[in-house]
Amino acid sequence: MERVVGELRIVPEAVGTSPRNPSDHHRKGPPFVLMPEQVAVLVEYVIKDESAYDTIEFPDFPTDTAFRLRLTTFRDLWRRGYYLTNGLKFGCDYLFLFIKNFCKTATQVKKQSVLAIVAPDSFTPYYIQCCWWKSHEKVKTNL
Repeated sequence: MERVVGELRIVPEAVGTSPRNPSDHHRKGPPFVLMPEQVAVLVEYVIKDESAYDTIEFPDFPTDTAFRLRLTTFRDLWRRGYYLTNGLKFGCDYLFLFIKNFCKTATQVKKQSVLAIVAPDSFTPYYIQCCWWKSHEKVKTNL
């Protein structure tokens, strides 16, 4: 599990955990739930051993436009080095954190909103950053 989180930046949600700490994989152990986007990224970039395909049953991925947009955004942020987790409890698709400030960002109260925009004919998202608590300050972003 440490390789999945540490090296691959895939943060699974442990089944049966408290809503306050859904990523408590160190104490709870398996089973884990992965988002379809996490599975797609693992299959696309990590799982290279095709002999494992006989033993791993892959569910059908959603084919709707909304999933394509979420997968495009997830894949882009994952390739940029972010840790992404499920953002349902915040009313969003993903919660992502900078690698350098992983602990610091996780403990801060003030958060930034980043809106991803993906054109229907594109696989490249564009991002708009919203910082409502720093209205007069210039904010740097890596996106």
